[in-house]
Amino acid sequence: MDNKGLLKEHNAIKAELKTSLNELAFYSEIKDILSRTTDLRKLITSIMMKAKGITGASAWSLLLLDEPYLRILDLKTSANIQKLSLRKGKDIFSYVLEKGESVSIHDVRKERLFDKKTDGLRDIQIKSLLCVPLRLTSRCIGVLRLINKKREAHFTDS
Repeated sequence: MDNKGLLKEHNAIKAELKTSLNELAFYSEIKDILSRTTDLRKLITSIMMKAKGITGASAWSLLLLDEPYLRILDLKTSANIQKLSLRKGKDIFSYVLEKGESVSIHDVRKERLFDKKTDGLRDIQIKSLLCVPLRLTSRCIGVLRLINKKREAHFTDS
């Protein structure tokens, strides 16, 4: 292997190591948050603020299914935490819940499932989205959303 090949491999390994270290730091911070917080809303807000920071998103939200068995959580809604009903494939929220898979959308204007009413936010113009299903055992109960990537043009799988 020549010097250019070695340098390229070195840089790839270095980037992978940096990503792994960032992930470990994130999990360590989440562990600390979990150990000091008992208020569910504060807990969710703290975790999502960390996720927002590590992904470079400009905003976050949590959309939960509005179902009786989730009401036991007594989670109050806010600008970032909303409760919605499932609307079979009519919007990104429903799609992620039905499929149980994360979805990264680079440009919501080009996404046929984007529904401004359900998927939008009042004070933020959404350009890009990363939606991750929230599971309770094997069932999807909500969608974590990271909104408008700041640094790069869009969210990536890493």
